[in-house]
Amino acid sequence: MNPIYPLFISYRKVDGGQLAFWLFSQLKNKSKLVVDGNETHMCYFDPVFDLSIPGGVTWQAYLNEQLEKVKSLIIACTPGTMIKKNYEDDWLYYELEWWTVHRKDAPPILVSTDIFKNRWVPEIITNCWPGLQVTEISTSVLNDTDKAEQRRIDTYLDSIISGLILSGTQHSSSTTFMYPEMSLAKINGIFAWEKDRYGKYTYVNESYARAAGFDSPRSLIGKTDFEMPWRSLAEMFRQGDREVMKGDIKRVIGTYEKEIMFDKVIDILVHEQPTYDSSGNVTGVTGSFVDVTAMTQLIQLQKFKIDDEGIHLGDEFAGEILTRSEILVFQAFVLNKTDAQIKVELGLNNNQYTALVNSLKKKFCCKTKQEMLVTAVRAGLPIRLFAK
Repeated sequence: MNPIYPLFISYRKVDGGQLAFWLFSQLKNKSKLVVDGNETHMCYFDPVFDLSIPGGVTWQAYLNEQLEKVKSLIIACTPGTMIKKNYEDDWLYYELEWWTVHRKDAPPILVSTDIFKNRWVPEIITNCWPGLQVTEISTSVLNDTDKAEQRRIDTYLDSIISGLILSGTQHSSSTTFMYPEMSLAKINGIFAWEKDRYGKYTYVNESYARAAGFDSPRSLIGKTDFEMPWRSLAEMFRQGDREVMKGDIKRVIGTYEKEIMFDKVIDILVHEQPTYDSSGNVTGVTGSFVDVTAMTQLIQLQKFKIDDEGIHLGDEFAGEILTRSEILVFQAFVLNKTDAQIKVELGLNNNQYTALVNSLKKKFCCKTKQEMLVTAVRAGLPIRLFAK
């Protein structure tokens, strides 16, 4: 299945330009998770309108090419769309007429503003598809650059995308559609994000932002895992992202990891998938996780014996035991504290601290702190090791 969902936005420049650009910017790179039988696919919207076309092309030839390949047509309904120009080429009506002839089985999606309401649907459309609903968007959200009205925006987009699915897809009735950025990401307990290929966040939901200790999702945009509370594990997460972008199906299905949040450490089940551009090239990763601490604690406490001596690491680590002092030092590593901070907080002199660090390296068969952290997480060490 093609991961790209192309669509075309038609509008009249004189009074529909702002609405068309808003639709383009909101839908560009938005995704939907398609569950079809036993298969799961991520599709990405790729909207086209006249400001996005390449320079130096013949407009009519470009229109024909684009209209042939798109799955859906969105019309910004304004007073200007009601009258066909007879004194010059009217490319808007060229698009509408083409759609009525070649896509009668795919009714267009009609969008207007609360000022224009549903009064300005072109007659050519009502004649071909009588009674189509019009999504009316509040004019206040068109200028909402800070996304203060994100909830209303998501509602409008839900309506539009539901229409796109009905009008532009040929999937069976067993196909289910889910939208990470609009529905899944809003479910309580779901932590959702997207990153570009360089590891910079391009989207997070409210839960993810709070977990990182930020006031709003916007505060994380452009940052990387090396700037998050879990920065001590950032390299491991970066490697995981690379595996996803290379198509490692195991990570798409789900991976158990630990997440070091702003105020606690939890066990998580992670689902990730690559993101794509309009040419099908991988542009980054998108994913979500859920907190499964309660479940994994029960499992892990059976794997690792914990008593007055410390934590028995088992056969995987040649029967080694982490002493109480080593646990405190390791805990400080996880919380990304400096050597100086650790020595002061634990009351250790240089020799004592060096001896504990060397002992940890030996027990984990690692040369650096980072390697120890990665090894511990992959081994599934119990959560109480990381607790404050």
